[in-house]
Amino acid sequence: MGEGNSSVAQPGVREAFQEFKITCSDRRNCVVVGTLRYSNESASTPTYAPAVLTEKAGRWGAPRPLGARVSAVGRVTEFLDVSCPSEGNCVAVGLGSVHGTYGSIEAVESNGRWSDAVDTFPADWTVLSVSCPAMRDCTVGGRISSPSGSEAFVSSGRVGQWSQPVQVGKAWTVDGTLGRQPTSFRVTVPRTVSSLASWTDRTLRGTEKSV
Repeated sequence: MGEGNSSVAQPGVREAFQEFKITCSDRRNCVVVGTLRYSNESASTPTYAPAVLTEKAGRWGAPRPLGARVSAVGRVTEFLDVSCPSEGNCVAVGLGSVHGTYGSIEAVESNGRWSDAVDTFPADWTVLSVSCPAMRDCTVGGRISSPSGSEAFVSSGRVGQWSQPVQVGKAWTVDGTLGRQPTSFRVTVPRTVSSLASWTDRTLRGTEKSV
């Protein structure tokens, strides 16, 4: 479900929004990214959807899912970072399952309208961070996995068109016996600010739209 499509849960279904990153173009316009968790007594495991929460002119909207709800034990569909070169124009990245395969995801806000999450990154990329001085000039960072270990990397470009990754951290083995694990890092823009919230929980009423 994309911009303008909101999900309304069945009676008794609880929706919780967990925030991972917030960025503000000024004091009254901010974007928060994270995950929406849906749970009820009849379901054995919760479902998740990547989500955004937007403040415009000092007014906060409701958390908005940007993809189908996915049930996956130990693997949450979530946005981890967001960068907005201007108000209403943002790129969000994270991890999730779009077509049944778990991996890195991305979504774009253009002139105030968000796209659904897509999985256009290579399968071995784990994208954890993004910074965009301009919408067509972004850098993502994370790690690349292989059977023998992982390495930290960065790549430049724009959504769906990324350059070859550049290694920026020493490779390490899966069991940690060789090398060292790359230190977690985040690429930020100057207006990025620290986190504001954790969990917001509420019970929804109404009928559920299919996704």
